[in-house]
Amino acid sequence: SPTLTARAGLVALAELIRHLRLPSMNDRRLPRRDSNRAIHPASFSKASFIVEVPRQRNSREHNATVKSGEVPKEWKGQPNKLRQKDTDARWTKKRGQSYYGYKNHVSADRDTKFIDRYEVTASSRHDSPIFGEFLPDSPAGDAQVWADSAYRAQDGVEEFRKRDFKPRINDKGTRSKELTERQADLMRAYSKVRSRVEHVFGAMRMEMPEHRMRCIGRKRARAWIGLRNLWYNIWRLKSLEASSVAASGQLCPDGWV
Repeated sequence: SPTLTARAGLVALAELIRHLRLPSMNDRRLPRRDSNRAIHPASFSKASFIVEVPRQRNSREHNATVKSGEVPKEWKGQPNKLRQKDTDARWTKKRGQSYYGYKNHVSADRDTKFIDRYEVTASSRHDSPIFGEFLPDSPAGDAQVWADSAYRAQDGVEEFRKRDFKPRINDKGTRSKELTERQADLMRAYSKVRSRVEHVFGAMRMEMPEHRMRCIGRKRARAWIGLRNLWYNIWRLKSLEASSVAASGQLCPDGWV
């Protein structure tokens, strides 16, 4: 049927987007503002961004059933109603505000800010278990990982070291154990690099007017979010190309120097 064909096409598109890779760091199209600047092909920053979907108005009993991974019996006998229910999205709270939807987990290159890999989960999923899946098994060069304090579990840091990565994970002081002056300086240095991945989400919010997803289900969410990530990489590549042309003094197609 047309519905099944469209659904199969959507799944195929989601899988295709999920396995897309960026241009090589040696690609000549990528600008080199400073020939003496070191390029770090194995340096990644990790962050996540909540993508909201239309909020569900369910009873507490139905919500408990959905959280357990099952579909309420009443919905199974009503296909039209079930079609409007998102059983994959979850509630989460961030900075005192509640959100309902999915998380867009991304790993971005330190120098170019390209999205290297991404994964889509329910918004209630913690970020740290996803991080290890983003890292290559055999890192090359100066392999560094930059992330915020949410990834600073001791077993996680040790896992990075076992895989030959140098963890650059931010830490937060507490009332009982404040950071020393040296630690505070080190965290500021880490933040200058780690914050570059936040520029990715900032660019998405500024350049893409639609921030709330209107589709239902994780498979559609993966395709929708994947297309946004792909669009960002294309936009970022054009931005880097334009800055490279401007720095070299060449004429752009529009005649602007």
